[in-house]
Amino acid sequence: MQSTSSFEEPDSDEDHSRSAKRRKKIDFGTYVEGLSFQEMKAEVLRMNKENMTLRMQNVQLRRDIKEARKDSLQVLEAQPKPHLTEDSVERLEKICASLRKRNQEYEDRLKREIEEHSIREELLKKLLDQKDLEIDELQKLKQYIGKNQKLRKLNEQHRKQSVYLVKKRKEEIKVDPSKKRKVRSKNYHNTKGFQAKLNIVAEGIEILTGMAGVKGYRNFLLSLMKQSGKIPALNFTPKFSVAQAISVQTTLGMPKNMLVRLKSYFRRILGVDPFPSTAAMDELAKTYMKEEWMDVRCEKNGEDEIEITELRKLAEVLAQKLTDLSKAKKLIFDRGKTTKLVAVIGNVRDANSCHNVIHLGSFTGDDTAENIIKYLPSIIKEINNLKLIQYEEDGVMKTREVEQFLAGDYKFLCSMHGHRGANAKEFCIFCYEQYSKKTKLQKYKRLNTWKSRTLSKYDEDQKSGKNSIKINSQRVFKLVTLDRVIPPSLHIIMGLSHKYIFDVLLNWALKCDLQKQINCKTTSQAKSALRKLQKDLSSKKRIIDDWSNDAETLKKMDSAMKNIIDKSISPSGDKAMGNKKKAMSLKCHDCNKLFHEHCIGVWTPELRIDHEDPDEYLCCFACRKVSKEQFRATIQSQLQVIEDYTTGLKKKLEALEKEEKELNDNLNTQVGKHRQQLENVWKKYGADRSTWTQTFSGNQTYRLLKKEAIDEMFDIFLNNPKVDQNSLEYLRVAATSLGVIQRLCTTETYDQHDLARLQESKEEFFKNVTLGSPDETLTVKLHLLLNHVVPFANQHSVWGRLSEQSVESYHAYYNKLLRRFESVRDPIIRLRRIFRFIMIHSKVKDSNELEELLDD
Repeated sequence: MQSTSSFEEPDSDEDHSRSAKRRKKIDFGTYVEGLSFQEMKAEVLRMNKENMTLRMQNVQLRRDIKEARKDSLQVLEAQPKPHLTEDSVERLEKICASLRKRNQEYEDRLKREIEEHSIREELLKKLLDQKDLEIDELQKLKQYIGKNQKLRKLNEQHRKQSVYLVKKRKEEIKVDPSKKRKVRSKNYHNTKGFQAKLNIVAEGIEILTGMAGVKGYRNFLLSLMKQSGKIPALNFTPKFSVAQAISVQTTLGMPKNMLVRLKSYFRRILGVDPFPSTAAMDELAKTYMKEEWMDVRCEKNGEDEIEITELRKLAEVLAQKLTDLSKAKKLIFDRGKTTKLVAVIGNVRDANSCHNVIHLGSFTGDDTAENIIKYLPSIIKEINNLKLIQYEEDGVMKTREVEQFLAGDYKFLCSMHGHRGANAKEFCIFCYEQYSKKTKLQKYKRLNTWKSRTLSKYDEDQKSGKNSIKINSQRVFKLVTLDRVIPPSLHIIMGLSHKYIFDVLLNWALKCDLQKQINCKTTSQAKSALRKLQKDLSSKKRIIDDWSNDAETLKKMDSAMKNIIDKSISPSGDKAMGNKKKAMSLKCHDCNKLFHEHCIGVWTPELRIDHEDPDEYLCCFACRKVSKEQFRATIQSQLQVIEDYTTGLKKKLEALEKEEKELNDNLNTQVGKHRQQLENVWKKYGADRSTWTQTFSGNQTYRLLKKEAIDEMFDIFLNNPKVDQNSLEYLRVAATSLGVIQRLCTTETYDQHDLARLQESKEEFFKNVTLGSPDETLTVKLHLLLNHVVPFANQHSVWGRLSEQSVESYHAYYNKLLRRFESVRDPIIRLRRIFRFIMIHSKVKDSNELEELLDD
């Protein structure tokens, strides 16, 4: 019980003073800075000792509390509650309260001491580490200075020794010139240094000049080159091989007459022609493009003449191409106006190159299924029968199964399946989701309940015309299943970037540069409103002119009233009418006489429209027995009506002209400060919008979707009060996500990481576009990205390799050839030359002839 009562006594003044002293707040960093290294160590040891004392006191305190509680329980057990007096219970409660309070004070004090100690210890540790580093650096610096002094001494000794040896060598040569060192000829291949090689060349020229003489040096050198080319060990030839010459000619795009002229220039100037004979080149080129491989013809379609090229023997051409690619080690197996049908081999490194394309056929006209079936029936039949292919690989015949994929823009894909196109109700060729141009992103619900289309369903719908499929249509390529129809990556990326990124930036620029805000979301809407306003203006002006002419005529009629009441149209005409143009001649239904429209009372445009109908009843003034006074009064009242009406129209016209001027001024400021800054960023990254389509090309879109370009474009509108900053940040993230998707459209095979990035970027793009532009509408390209791109990539582990990019670049390549051979008037000859050039160029690109030449 003594231990219990001891806790009732309060702490001594000495204990309070010590704790207060320890709790005193000091600037410990300032305190430590004045200490030496040894003093800091002593301070650390002192604090550690003090911390240990505090911990021991805390342990003792907890033991005392435990014993007190134990004594309390003993008291309660020894003296049951009914026999305890009220004083004893009160005393026990006070003891317990005192113990709890004291325990809490000790625990708070211990926490404060531990915190202060940890802060001191951390500061001291930093200072100790810093001083250790300074000591190490000082020691290293001393070592470096010592080594530097030693090296300087050695260098000075070597210099003095070199000077002595050179001086001694010069003295020896002066005494005995025969001791001068002779320079030996070195091997050019093993010699290093430009000047040393020039010295060897100069020595060689001196030797050759001594052998051939100055006058015969040129002919001697030409003979030396020719004879050197006949020695295989020298690995030297002054001529191209026939295959190399064809590669050079085709790559440079030289016609035959230019090649002949170039050969003559070489012979005249250099004395040697590096090209083989043109006959040998023509003979080899015939094996590249056999005549039986191409069919060129013209067919009449009404008044139009359709120029058609069509490939024959597709299997043979493919086998030859695969053999060439295999020899060149380029074959891998790792998973406008003119319509061109082409084939692309996906198992090559440069799958998206236009030079990897096999020209299957072309015709002048739209790329509809009906036209392709009509003009290219033979090649379509061969494609639909192509299931296996045989080719030579390392001297062994290989047989592989052909997997056919279908690529092209969305319009072409729809046409090849008999689909009505992107504007149809069931707009997708892969599923039955229904589409509305008014569907906004914020209200768009992505459902997984839409059923996928199947080939059997296509066949049923083609018979009935249901589900947006043309009735009695047919699929052109029978061996292409729906899971091998490639979502058009190039058109998807370009379409999404223009609608949801670039057009929004342009609208922001217009909004920031406008002098007065207009109720138009886009520039095209504003221009449409301006055209409508200008149309209304011209209509109002025309109406005012008509009413003014009527008023002028009535004034003349008032002065010529005596000739009107009883006078019909005379052969000589009525001079009082003036020069009124396009005046109508109307007949009175009572007297059947002809009158000018004004002479019979048709004085306004409204009355003129009413009486254009010949059955409308009309009576002249004479038949109505109108007096002169009545006639004149009628004219005056009608003049007043016309004047009031034209005055009101002129006021409306002034208001419309003012509105038209404001709108026109606003639109003329669209190349303002912000628009100029935006265009400067585009120019910086080599992007220039097409004048006709107002869009960027694929390569330009690729450059603008880089992270640095995106930041520069969006930073133009940063902190601009006219642009919603939340929308700006959302669309910045959306553009970045679209850039990631675009950079995944490569020829590389996807791994699981790439597929996960594609899925994540797709969702990130849709989420941020919806938040940034909730009122934008859903497009077909966005539907394809959200629902069909990832399943295709998951199944085939590629997307960019098998795409329409090579086909799109092939358009420009083919059009370039059309311009090159435009001077050939005969269409059959022109198409044959184009076809022949394409096949030879493809052969050159498949082989390694030119690459080996450049490597050498």
